[in-house]
Amino acid sequence: MNELDKYCIKFMIFINMSKRITIVLDDDLVKKLRIVQSKKISKSTEHVSFSRVINDELGKVLK
Repeated sequence: MNELDKYCIKFMIFINMSKRITIVLDDDLVKKLRIVQSKKISKSTEHVSFSRVINDELGKVLK
């Protein structure tokens, strides 16, 4: 593996810092998050994913 390949691999790892994980959420929590998602969708012209909502809400709580 040459130096350019090593650099490219390090760069790809750097830009892909998000992790895919599996979690189990209570039904009532999912309903609350879906309500938040629907409010964000109604205020926006772009796609609002469930993952984005979870990240946004966790970010608010963990700051």
